[in-house]
Amino acid sequence: MNLGDYFAAAQAYDHAYHVVYPTIPSAARPWRMTWYQTGPYAAYYYTGRYQDVVNLATFTIVNSGVQEIEETWLWRGRARLALGDVDGAIDDFHTALKFHPGWEAALAELNNLGVSP
Repeated sequence: MNLGDYFAAAQAYDHAYHVVYPTIPSAARPWRMTWYQTGPYAAYYYTGRYQDVVNLATFTIVNSGVQEIEETWLWRGRARLALGDVDGAIDDFHTALKFHPGWEAALAELNNLGVSP
């Protein structure tokens, strides 16, 4: 991804999630990877795979056992916005700010929509 090849990165994440991941025992899977590495979100987002961003983010939120993963909320909000779900996006940006008050990335998204935090 550092080279800006989002398509190749998305393919690599597809391989990891659909081929490699299922072979790892459930207890050993890196469930928290997307807490710290947002590369999959960016790769899918910048290749126009917005529903994949929503699906992965929702999976992370539901299965992680924690809600305080503001980057996940931000990326899901961006993808929802791209899909036309403005209200859902606003909710996600507000949730990101709940866990990271004053976060410029989420504030900018709301500002672009003309919405106050």
